[in-house]
Amino acid sequence: HAERDDYFARAWRALAPPPGARVLEVGAGDLRVAASLAEQGYRVVAIEPVPEFLDRCDDPRVGRVCGSASRLPFATGSFD
Repeated sequence: HAERDDYFARAWRALAPPPGARVLEVGAGDLRVAASLAEQGYRVVAIEPVPEFLDRCDDPRVGRVCGSASRLPFATGSFD
């Protein structure tokens, strides 16, 4: 997992959204990434089709939506 985590860390640095940016994590799984982003001060919403995965995250800073990437329930421009 270390190689995968390093890949994501490098990709995130390259994207470098500004502090406080509103971020959408699509296919959030266990919401580990979403919780980490919230810890860093990002405003995070996670969308995940499996309700049980959404229940695994108890961080109140992470918005959770049960849904699909193919039908995002957000207006265009809702996220940075």
